[in-house]
Amino acid sequence: MIPEPERFAGIRQRRSRRIQAAVLLAALKPSAAESVQPLDWALLLEVPEWCHWPSSRREHLVLIAGALFAAPAMRLWIEARCIAAAKSVIGADAFDKVMAHESLPHAAPQLPAGEDIRELLQAAGAGVLLGSLSHDGLRNGLVALLPPPVGTLPYTVAAALTADALVLVAMLEQARETSGESS
Repeated sequence: MIPEPERFAGIRQRRSRRIQAAVLLAALKPSAAESVQPLDWALLLEVPEWCHWPSSRREHLVLIAGALFAAPAMRLWIEARCIAAAKSVIGADAFDKVMAHESLPHAAPQLPAGEDIRELLQAAGAGVLLGSLSHDGLRNGLVALLPPPVGTLPYTVAAALTADALVLVAMLEQARETSGESS
């Protein structure tokens, strides 16, 4: 009996992901790559797709994840300067979608007054993305791909925020492509 081509496609796809993850981890700073040793095939499958994205796209994901985390506090802002700064960092459309998002954490994190909004969202977003990784060694190895994180989140909260951020980034990219096609 000849196996179905779909079965082999899945095997090839998993093998390709493992190889890409191994190359990515090997290309990181030696100290980062050492922190995930010993590597096994199952761990390589856990490397998220966003790790392979171009840096500009990954930075956008970091900012969106940070905005989703900080949204409860951002909703309390009354200073127009802070709101305008956040809109300029993540984009007005993204800001509106983040503020309208319904499944945000209820606790508002403290946002330091007078801080750089971009740095704040980057640090929060890096913490969210790293917190969504279930393996400590993988988290330590991939920290080199992200801005310096601040704080830690429980895995379930970080994983949910990361999933929401990935969906929001895909929606924003789709909207950009659609508006670009109609121009």
